[in-house]
Amino acid sequence: MKEEKWGTYKVSIDKIGRKWTQVTVHYPSGYTHSANIDKNSLADHVIGDEIDVPGCLEIENNGYGKKYTLIATGEDALVEKQVERWWGYFEDNYKKGKIYERAITEMHALGCHYHDLEIRQAKCTLSIKRWITDFRYSYQCQRFDQYAVDRLHELDCHEYDNEIDNCRKDIQAKRQAAAEEKRLEVEKKKQAERDAGITRLSLPAYSGFRGRPEKGSIIMEDGVPYKVLSAYYHDSDGWSFGAMHDEWYDVKVQNISDTELGQKMIADEKHQKRLSALKKKCTQTLFQLECSIRNLGERYTGEEISECDIPGETLVNSFDIYGGGIIIRRTDDAIWLIVNNGRDGDAWDLNNIRTGGAGAYAFSVSLPLVKDAFQSYLDAKKEYIEYSSSDTRP
Repeated sequence: MKEEKWGTYKVSIDKIGRKWTQVTVHYPSGYTHSANIDKNSLADHVIGDEIDVPGCLEIENNGYGKKYTLIATGEDALVEKQVERWWGYFEDNYKKGKIYERAITEMHALGCHYHDLEIRQAKCTLSIKRWITDFRYSYQCQRFDQYAVDRLHELDCHEYDNEIDNCRKDIQAKRQAAAEEKRLEVEKKKQAERDAGITRLSLPAYSGFRGRPEKGSIIMEDGVPYKVLSAYYHDSDGWSFGAMHDEWYDVKVQNISDTELGQKMIADEKHQKRLSALKKKCTQTLFQLECSIRNLGERYTGEEISECDIPGETLVNSFDIYGGGIIIRRTDDAIWLIVNNGRDGDAWDLNNIRTGGAGAYAFSVSLPLVKDAFQSYLDAKKEYIEYSSSDTRP
């Protein structure tokens, strides 16, 4: 069995025979061995010379050891053989789906560009194979790999365009079907929630995360009672200049208007709204009465007297310890307005009514002059008292 190794070998001549010359082959590692070479290949050399011989080293294993024969071929034959060897490596790797870049580099270093066209075609073929494989794998995962398609077109490969177009249509159809299925599922879920009285509210988070509505708690929104099923806190900053920081709760709730508790809450809500409206009406009519007395009446400018010296039935007394408030008293033919004028910053020099504090001043007016405003206040107050005392809630 023979083994061939091509290269340039450094040898030293040991013995010259009639047909063969015996030499010692020296390797860079320091390893040496004997070999025979045709005498005519070294005709110009004598024993002891060291020379570089390009050629093929035949190694024969005959069972007793190795026999080395060096065949000198010349530089051109050596280059040709080395190119053949590297091209063989390239072809072997190409069959495995790889590009052996070192083989290309070595052939170019030897000055060989004979296979460049085949190399370019091989690279193009493997690139096309790679990108169509990537595309098909993405398609199996229900993804359309546009990047792979672009790379194929860059390689001027259009043989797979029909397959690519069919895959595109199939993915689009499946995505549309999936989106429609999801939409129907969401709509079905929403309809089920609506049938169960479940809805969603967006509530401002004035107290931040700490004010989150607790699950199971009962809240009232726009006159409707709800039971909290879940609440999620959201925190978002505005992206544009001047936009404010926004915080809110996304609250999932169930309408409990048809329950006993819900009916009670609705009744309480209506009662409180009505009570607030009546109280507001009392306040407004009282203010109108006070303005009428001030505008149509005369301010008391006589001698200093006590608040208790002013006769009549007390209808309103909002005096407070801070020097504010008013008193309204009615006699048979007149109405008095006593204005507490004892706060810090008030004009105390106007006061001529003793109150136990800084004092007050007063207006009096003939009852007929403010009859309408007076009656409006009495009616509003009566309505408020009657409604608040006659609670008919369940």
